[in-house]
Amino acid sequence: MAKTPLLSFALVFAAGFGFGFMYHHIASLAHEAIASESGDSLLPRLRSVEARLAVLEASKATAILPVLANGGAATTQRLDRAATAMSIAAGTDDGVEARLLQRKLGATSSKHRASSSSSPSKTKSLWFFVPPGVKGGEEVTVQGPSGSMVVTVPEGKVAGDKFEIVLRDSGGCPPGRKPYHIVLTAQDNLYQAWQTRIMYYHFQKLQRADPCSEMTGFTRLLSSPDGGRDAMSDEIPTVHAKMLSPGTGCQSTGENTCDMGFPVMNRPHAVTQFLAQLPASLTEEYVLIAETDHLFLKEPRNLATPTKPVCFPFGYMNAKAPELRPLVAKWAEDPDVVDPCGPSPILIHLPQLRKLTPEWLALSFKLKRDEEADKVFGWVLEMWGYTIAASRLGIRHLVWNDFQTEPSSLWHSTLDGDPHIYHYTFGLEYTLDGLPVTGVGDWSLDKRHFMGQYPPRHLDAPPKCAGRAAATLTAMFNEASAAIGDWPEDTAPHGTLGWANVNGPSAVNHAPALATEEAYQHSKLAKAVVARGAWQWAGKTPVLFFRSGRIYTPWGSGTWSIVGDAHHDAHHEAISVALGDACATWHLTFSKDVRTFTATRGKPWKPHTTKGTLAKPHANDASLPPEPERADGWETRHDQSAIAKRLIGSGPWAWQAVAPLAFLPNGRLFTPWGRGVWWPHDEQPNVIQCNFVGQKHVVTFDECWSFTSVREKDGDQATGTAKIEPPPKECKELQPGSSSDDEAEERVNT
Repeated sequence: MAKTPLLSFALVFAAGFGFGFMYHHIASLAHEAIASESGDSLLPRLRSVEARLAVLEASKATAILPVLANGGAATTQRLDRAATAMSIAAGTDDGVEARLLQRKLGATSSKHRASSSSSPSKTKSLWFFVPPGVKGGEEVTVQGPSGSMVVTVPEGKVAGDKFEIVLRDSGGCPPGRKPYHIVLTAQDNLYQAWQTRIMYYHFQKLQRADPCSEMTGFTRLLSSPDGGRDAMSDEIPTVHAKMLSPGTGCQSTGENTCDMGFPVMNRPHAVTQFLAQLPASLTEEYVLIAETDHLFLKEPRNLATPTKPVCFPFGYMNAKAPELRPLVAKWAEDPDVVDPCGPSPILIHLPQLRKLTPEWLALSFKLKRDEEADKVFGWVLEMWGYTIAASRLGIRHLVWNDFQTEPSSLWHSTLDGDPHIYHYTFGLEYTLDGLPVTGVGDWSLDKRHFMGQYPPRHLDAPPKCAGRAAATLTAMFNEASAAIGDWPEDTAPHGTLGWANVNGPSAVNHAPALATEEAYQHSKLAKAVVARGAWQWAGKTPVLFFRSGRIYTPWGSGTWSIVGDAHHDAHHEAISVALGDACATWHLTFSKDVRTFTATRGKPWKPHTTKGTLAKPHANDASLPPEPERADGWETRHDQSAIAKRLIGSGPWAWQAVAPLAFLPNGRLFTPWGRGVWWPHDEQPNVIQCNFVGQKHVVTFDECWSFTSVREKDGDQATGTAKIEPPPKECKELQPGSSSDDEAEERVNT
């Protein structure tokens, strides 16, 4: 007897002996059930035993498959019998695992048949009928062997015609490929409906581009009050889940039947229902749980294993943080092994998700009922429920920084790194010249603008100097809405322009009141208040006026504009300063020499007045020339340089994120650390040299709103950007009766 057949015989004999022992154990359970149970309670026990026998039969078939690889028809028959046994188990309470194994056996059996044939094929033909209303050249969604896919109907075909699609067999794909199924959790509302359609479009686009894509399936997990279908159920593969009862009706009952006033609780509740009714299209062993405001920039690689899921690290989910650690320790044995993850996005082995979900759901309810946890964890409580549940079960994640990115106009605006998913949870807000702002921008792309209506089909492009994230998100929105044939015509009244003024001027904290450079050049007062430098208002400093109608104050950012006749002397003009809802709008009138001002607000018959003046030089600046004389290093020729014309009055700027930094005329420089001097570089048009706090720097500007600096002494590098601070939340010095206001008036009078 040859060596290999002998070894195969030994392995089969050993496997048979082991499985025989397990059969004996299960049979004993059946005998025990018959002896101890009767009536209605006996049938479920026997079905459970039957399911275990079926799973054992299937496991036996898969275990000896490698040994019987050359068994031909006999092996195929074994697999078919195992699959039949699994169909018995799939309908029982213990049949959830059986259903997944049944699908795996079906795939294994098909693969074995293919490998047993004399000439393995690398392609597969699928036949479909053209649906009603569709003609050649148009795309349709069909169900393929691994889930839904989009195909193009051949030219010349009409409704009812049969057409063939040839698929490349997975055998031609790179080794190590691990297909996964995307599960998109969604709620039944218009807001998430349009997000879902955009997300699904870009999923299909990536899937079509790569025949060997690991993203092989897609299911929308839709939560609705009645668990019923919606208008998109035929457009996108959908599993329906019934939502928890809204409100806090179960708060004190201990029953997990309401959402506790926290609708996110429906996520683990829906996943629980999903696992109990896995769709027939789900043949993958892994799933990626996603949200409606996720967009695929590129296909995420499946880095998960059967024992380690993949997650994205959230900065606010740090269990080791001093303010969180004591509370996390109350619920987890060791906060050091609680990963900084939430339940989306995650890539996870399906059996592991099934193991984790009951604990995730139960713990989320326990945290919500705990007063301290509810207060501290807040809107991310259910995320803590997930990651603490994972740690309790000994599950650690592969934490992947590039899994996704969450840009805003203030961070990650350049899509730094190599992100795979764009999570557009934060709005993108810019001025029309590309400065990032806090609040609603003149150019604004925020999903919350479209709570009740679809976004318009064509969104205006972001300003040139806005970050790459803004251009990317706008393009992805526009591409999807243009490609989706029934995108509504009745959309929101604004796209990316016009939102700043929706709620009136008080909603705007940065609107450029000086609409044009020409307006600035024609106003003597405008040029004077910018050129003078730092001002003091109600005893607080610095107050800095910048071109384009921006103002920096100790309380926050605002806007300013010229009122009056801009073609007369400065004392015939006045300035209006808007400091948002918290600090109101002020009317500033200046002295003839533009060194003091009076600020007034309120009704004409009952005004409130405060005073302002030019700020005194910093104590360390006594050696600097008095304003507005030229600083050392500044020459007359510098007035006409391109960099000087660009920088003077622009801003506000920040050095290493510290503001304000202002480039004033005649080479004067205002910094948070004291005044300094600056002058254009003689040879490089986009470079300046500056000196402050006794240190010289060479500063290089890009074409937008950023710069890099090198310190002359040691080569130390720094960076800077234009930065508009948030609007004021309070300004007690400007309120009636403020002692600071009285002191300021006394200083002005002196």
